[in-house]
Amino acid sequence: MKGPPFALPEPNYQSMEQLEKLLKRRRTTRYFSDTPLTSHQISQLMWAAQGTVSHEATGFTHRTSPSAGGKYPLVLYVISHLGVQIYQPIAHTMEKLTSDDIRSALSASALAEVNQRALVTAPITVVVSVDNNTASTISPVWEDVLRYVYLEAGHATQNMALQAQSLGLGLCTITSYRTRLVYESLKMPRHHRPIYLIPVGHPDNRV
Repeated sequence: MKGPPFALPEPNYQSMEQLEKLLKRRRTTRYFSDTPLTSHQISQLMWAAQGTVSHEATGFTHRTSPSAGGKYPLVLYVISHLGVQIYQPIAHTMEKLTSDDIRSALSASALAEVNQRALVTAPITVVVSVDNNTASTISPVWEDVLRYVYLEAGHATQNMALQAQSLGLGLCTITSYRTRLVYESLKMPRHHRPIYLIPVGHPDNRV
């Protein structure tokens, strides 16, 4: 059942972490503890990937990751035990699509068993997808559109990976999956196309 959008906490725009140290520490994490993420952590991850930033000199609003033509076709789904939500970057809110916990169904889409386990155990999974209707306005050449949106997804995901490191979190980027099962589990509209499945959480240091 859909619900009204709810506001995320204001992102933190300052950090004691050095970029070089975050780059050095970045690792793929596939084993997660059962510690849930806070709303502040989710807020920070969403903002890092697709949040808005105002240019001080011009007042022009853009995003934390670049986009060809400034079209911003990416759509971020967030899956947790609370259901499925979509991030709304301009309002910095989450829109609930359903209260159903679909993590087990989504995990069946992954080809590798270790990734299936990550999708089940991670407190949240971010599905980075693209709105084809928006993306198609970037260029009349579909090959160019595909290149642009895949590059943009990479920009946003790297932002999220570094932000996760600064929060003491880990993630993995899953690109080998059965697309049909992703559509079915999320009930994703056909004009949205999944690119990354990204489980995020506290690393399980026992593994």
